Amino acid sequence: MMRFANANHFTVDLEYSKNNSSEEFKETRSRPRFIGEVIEIVKKWRDLHIHGHRPWKKRLNLQEAAKVIGIPKKSLDDYYCQLRLGELYQFDFNRNFNKKMRVLRDFVSNYKPEKQQAKPKKHN
Repeated sequence: MMRFANANHFTVDLEYSKNNSSEEFKETRSRPRFIGEVIEIVKKWRDLHIHGHRPWKKRLNLQEAAKVIGIPKKSLDDYYCQLRLGELYQFDFNRNFNKKMRVLRDFVSNYKPEKQQAKPKKHN
């Protein structure tokens, strides 16, 4: 078993085994993240993209910024999308700051906008 870790405490365990001629890699998930933690991670990721990284003094694309953070870009994109939808749907981030991301995901997936009152059509 090999274990990789980075500065953000994101760990990945890879188990290698041979079954006849096939090779399998099993990746275990990291612990669930809290909303406040995700906000900070996404903020750092976007800041690296916009303002660049100090040692290189150049602007990074989102993929490069994700490598610096140490979290896959796909995950960061998903977090960013969930945060934007939560903001659009008026999710209470202050009240749920220390809750897990599942709370935000459930809120976004169960959100049903209030029906707007139908305006009467004008007849000519």
